[in-house]
Amino acid sequence: MSNLSGTVSAHTSGGSISARNVNGDFSTATSGGSIHLKEIDGNLNARTSGGQITADLKATRDFVKLHTSGGSIHLNMPETKDAQLDLKGDKVRISELRNFSGTVKKIV
Repeated sequence: MSNLSGTVSAHTSGGSISARNVNGDFSTATSGGSIHLKEIDGNLNARTSGGQITADLKATRDFVKLHTSGGSIHLNMPETKDAQLDLKGDKVRISELRNFSGTVKKIV
């Protein structure tokens, strides 16, 4: 998927999901693949039970939720002061968070 605007929802039960240049809130899920997102401008909710999640955000409004039960997460986050992050995966990597004043909790 590419060049979408508005509220976008994309789900699959057996494959990977790729999206580029989405302007608006984006929700996506798959039970059997990876999720690759680039140039996302809006709130993001992505979930997979069998793959990795890579996300490159241009901006976010309120929240970013990325969950995988069988893979890693790599998030490139723009500078923001108000977004809430909820990231769950085997390994989580995130770009430098400038001016971050919240808490980080690692659950083992």
